[in-house]
Amino acid sequence: MPSWEFSHCQLFHLLHRRFKSLRHLKAIHAHATVHGLTSLYPSPTLAKLIYTLTLLLPTAINHHASLPAAVTASAGYTLSLFHVIPFPSAFPYNLLMRLHTLLSSPLSALLLYACMRHSGVPPDFHTFPFALKACTRLRHPALTRAIHCQEIVFGFADNLYVRNTLISTYSSFYSMPEARTIFDECPSLRDVVSYNILMDGYVKADQIEHARNLFDGMPKRDVVVGYTFGWINADG
Repeated sequence: MPSWEFSHCQLFHLLHRRFKSLRHLKAIHAHATVHGLTSLYPSPTLAKLIYTLTLLLPTAINHHASLPAAVTASAGYTLSLFHVIPFPSAFPYNLLMRLHTLLSSPLSALLLYACMRHSGVPPDFHTFPFALKACTRLRHPALTRAIHCQEIVFGFADNLYVRNTLISTYSSFYSMPEARTIFDECPSLRDVVSYNILMDGYVKADQIEHARNLFDGMPKRDVVVGYTFGWINADG
């Protein structure tokens, strides 16, 4: 049984306040293990440790042109934590998918998504954007369409975050008719981000007239992203 002297609340406080390196996290992990917090099921401890590590990694990656040994070690430790979770929920799966994409391993992210589906773990609204971003990195339209179909099956077709990611992914392949179809399907399910993603896609696909027409029909043009507005007007 876990010791009442060291609770989940105390663990989370340590992670938020004192986590500065992989060495610190390993010490906190060891302390949590000694007090029985990692052996409970269901337990948020291991997932919280993974989450904390994934917060550190993007910062380390952005400060190095190539992956340093510390980043590689942290990624390996994150994977080892994931593999000891008896029945992981969507949350740690999503974190690992995001991690693989950040580490320029989008195929690994999609293999993890496939493992998640094979294990019968139901996806949530974060799962599909992470999978779609991996498709963007791979530049794989067919996989994008397959994940798009699964997103509909699982009932996330009306989720704005998922829809915007789909528009962005199709736009990255210059599949502008598919991006526009998603945009047009439900006018109530789009925001300024939706407009800017689609306009940016049109500009990059050299379809400036479509971008300008979309801009002209935008309800709140005062909040358009500056660079998109600049591109449209510079061409005109």
